[in-house]
Amino acid sequence: MAGEVALSIAQLLCCNGRALLRRGRVPPGDATSWIYLADINIRDLEEEQCKPNVSSSLKRRLETKSLYLVALKRQIEIASASVIVGHGFQQAPRVKWEDVQSASQFRIHTGSIINIFHTKVLDFFSDAETVFVYQIRETLGRHNAVKVNAILYCEFLKPDVNECDVKSFDTRNSEAFQATDLKELFQENVSAPLLLDLQEFEERDSGWLLHSILHLNINITEYNPLRGSSYIELPDTMKAKHACLNVRNSDNACFKWAILSALHSVDRNHHPEFVSHYEQCSDELNFTGIEFPVMARQVSKFEKQNLFQSTSMPWN
Repeated sequence: MAGEVALSIAQLLCCNGRALLRRGRVPPGDATSWIYLADINIRDLEEEQCKPNVSSSLKRRLETKSLYLVALKRQIEIASASVIVGHGFQQAPRVKWEDVQSASQFRIHTGSIINIFHTKVLDFFSDAETVFVYQIRETLGRHNAVKVNAILYCEFLKPDVNECDVKSFDTRNSEAFQATDLKELFQENVSAPLLLDLQEFEERDSGWLLHSILHLNINITEYNPLRGSSYIELPDTMKAKHACLNVRNSDNACFKWAILSALHSVDRNHHPEFVSHYEQCSDELNFTGIEFPVMARQVSKFEKQNLFQSTSMPWN
């Protein structure tokens, strides 16, 4: 019940906030009053998200509305500041990243790229790309791989009935790895599909026309892809068959040592499982661009670089 009340209050604040922004420059007094109420409501929304008895659907609604209020707050702050110092929007930041509390326990990071004054979607995406790349690169500094999806929020108008509403458009999850071209990922998996969704929405004879770009939410979740890692002891039943060579490596280059042990046989009486037998020939294979531990998707690249016809992924 408290969550629904917080959502109702948030809806009123969103309507009032959009009305303030449509004035162009927001008087400081009006901005201060609205921001004070918005801060209280954002806190209430975040507290409701953390309650254990809240359903997942309500959590998502609370999170979405909280993100929207944070975005409106930043826009109103900028619009108000432009009045105080006597300059226009062109001197203000064009987009801004805001960290946001997420309702999902699997999220590593959630944030919103807030549009400050862009009126064209392409211009907004151009600036948003820079922020996106920076945030994902920072996250990949702490995690080997992540999944990313984006949700674009825009305000639409129906001129014939003088009606306005906020619509959202989301993307599929995309994997990002250490070697991923993040600019390409944004262009192909975020901006391109969202532009297509916007175009299709306006062409459906719905009567809605794009009025303003509000913000682009970025959700980053942990991703643990299938990959060959370090040494793992073989089961006793497999050991007893003496049919599998399991190299005892202490690094993440299990794939490399497995391939080298297959290419360079060592007498079983000389402990072929010792990695020292293969270190001297570790440079004879081309592992350029191959990230350790190796993921299944990189095997074909390894084969091409080393003229292998077929390689089965070795799992220790």
